[in-house]
Amino acid sequence: MFWVYACTQLTTHFQFRIFRFDLLLNTLKVKKMKTVKIILAVIVAAVLSITSYAQMHDHSKMVSTKTVTIKVLGNCESCKARIEKASTIEGVSKADWNSDTQKLTLTYNPSKVTSDDVQKRIAAVGHDTEKYKANDKVYNKLPNCCKYERN
Repeated sequence: MFWVYACTQLTTHFQFRIFRFDLLLNTLKVKKMKTVKIILAVIVAAVLSITSYAQMHDHSKMVSTKTVTIKVLGNCESCKARIEKASTIEGVSKADWNSDTQKLTLTYNPSKVTSDDVQKRIAAVGHDTEKYKANDKVYNKLPNCCKYERN
């Protein structure tokens, strides 16, 4: 009888151990599945947020620039410095005056500034442009090397 009882207890003990092992495996599988589901959810959320941000981006506010060439009268490096300094205002990204051609290449944002605004500033420092003539008082104050033949 002892052997029967001992065998029964031993079988029950092994069955309990096997049951606990199966329970542990199932728990690990569930945890793995939960982890996988969470990772997938995070990836999907990241992809959706990136694409929705790209769609929300307002393309009408993108900075567009315009480049024009303007005739500006002058003679020397002092004129160049003065013309380029007067041209450098908010909205202008580049101003380059060539003394040989007497042309100013101007790159600017048309939503912030116009070509006329820049030409008025250049005329205000004593240099004639295509549209605006410098005031005689301002022109006469220019150094002799900067005085050009006026029309």
